[in-house]
Formats: sequence, structure tokens, C-alpha cells
Amino acid sequence: EIERVLQFICLVGCYFKVLLETCNAKLSLSSVIPHIRTFALTLGSRLAGVPSVDVQHGHGGETHPIYNNWTSIPLNGYQLLPKYYWCWGEGAKSRILDWTKSNRFHQAFIGGNPWISSLIEPLEEKERSPATRGGSILISLQNYDIPQFLLHAIKHFKDYNWRFLCHPLHNHLFEKYHLYLTDNLKGFNNWEILKSTKNEFYSFIKEASLHITGWSSTAHEALSFGVQTILIHKNSLFELGLDINRGIFRYADNFSDLKKIIEERNFTKEKNPFMDPASLGMKEINTIISQGNKEKV
Repeated sequence: EIERVLQFICLVGCYFKVLLETCNAKLSLSSVIPHIRTFALTLGSRLAGVPSVDVQHGHGGETHPIYNNWTSIPLNGYQLLPKYYWCWGEGAKSRILDWTKSNRFHQAFIGGNPWISSLIEPLEEKERSPATRGGSILISLQNYDIPQFLLHAIKHFKDYNWRFLCHPLHNHLFEKYHLYLTDNLKGFNNWEILKSTKNEFYSFIKEASLHITGWSSTAHEALSFGVQTILIHKNSLFELGLDINRGIFRYADNFSDLKKIIEERNFTKEKNPFMDPASLGMKEINTIISQGNKEKV
């Protein structure tokens, strides 16, 4: 199986090399590094002497195997990892620089999140404040069982509207979640569950006063809209442990803690440390293109 995957990467990488050279490409952009097609594009870019740029997707926390803790790095870098990492903010950039500093190839820059910036900039200041919103709590689901203590909170806080949103990749679990919630929340009408499409999260987070998720990067995105996040899965202790310790996000794994956090809303008040203005990204991209970097294997 490993040999088959490597053969695919090399074959498609050669295809991308020809394509990039034919198009006289100045650089290649990709997202979601851990995908064999992305590996192939990165390899093809290297063979063609075209700078490769990975645009951050997800928070890439401290334990993410692709974005952290690489050792024994070749002086000229790994052929299947991008030359440049476009990071949302200082947090992601610093994690990458921790391991890229030992070589001269891989680099990281802060480019912000263009999609989030495009959604936030048109908003009036009052629209960015959860204080102007009603009692709506958005729950971004991932592929894990909904804990009983969350259901307990829904029953306790009857005045809140609890809105569950499936992950776009997990819409196939909608019926399972819907049946589970219906069975466990009989007699309560303060909740709903929805399938997710591309823009659903951003529409609903603008209406929310609080956000709950397992360990999803939607926590970062919610913060850009001024909405605080409670993390309820143990994975978040590894992925977002530093941010939990700083009070940027809060963690709860039982009803008592969750109830206290909802009531007190005791979060660290500071500028979103995860996402800088997207205008920074285009400045960096223009610099990369102007350098005309030709570093073939």
C-alpha cells in the first residue's frame, strides 16, 4: 500500500511539473497538506522550481503531525512539504518556526484568513459583539458522541436556543445525531440540529452569544466574530492546551464546569491571537513572486 501511494505521488507529481512549466506558473497554492494529491503538487512544484505555498486549514495544534515536531530535516527541506506556510496568525507561525529554523528551505509567514476577513469587514461594530445577540448557543459537531453533560445543560438552560451544526464532512451522521437528540431531549423544544453547507457556520455564528465544540478550529473562527468557545472533548487538551491555559478558550468535561462557564463567561479578553488581517497574505505572495525563486531538486 505504501509503495502504491508513493508511485501515485511521483507519477502525479511529474504531471504537475509539466503543467506548472507549461503555464509558466509563478507559484502553487494548496491547502490540507496531508493528502496525496497535495503531496504530488508540492513535489511537482519542487521539480519545476516553482515555490509551493500551503494555506493554513484548521488550527494545526501542538500535536498535529504535519505542522509540528519534524526532526532530522534535510538542509534543502522535505520534497513533499511546502516551501512556504501561509499561517492565520502568530500562533501557527511560531509552531512551524520551531522546527523550520534548522534548515534554509521551509519558511512561514502570517497571511491571515482571507475568507474570515471578507465576512467580518462588512459588519458594523455592534454586529461583531455577542452582547447584542440573544441567547443562542452554537454547537459545532465533530465525529464523536454527544456527551450526556451537554444534554443536561440544554435541559437546565431552557431559555437558550441550542443549535447543533454538523461538520460538512459528517452530514451523513445527521440522522444518527437527530435520533439521539430526539430520544434524549423529549419534552424540550429549545434545540435544533442542521446539516452544514459551506456558509452555514458563518451565518449562525453571527447570531450566537456562545460557541461549543470538541476541538475544532471553528473555535478560532468564532473568536474572530467576538464569540467565545467552550471545548468539551479531551482532544482539545492536546490540540489547544496552551490556549485553554491562557483562558482564551475554556474546557469542560462535566455538567458542573459547563454550567459555571456558561453563567460566568470568564474568558481572557484580548485581540484574536490566531487570525491577522488577510491583506498581509497578498503582500507576502507578491514578495515570493517577485523573488522569482527557482530551486529545483
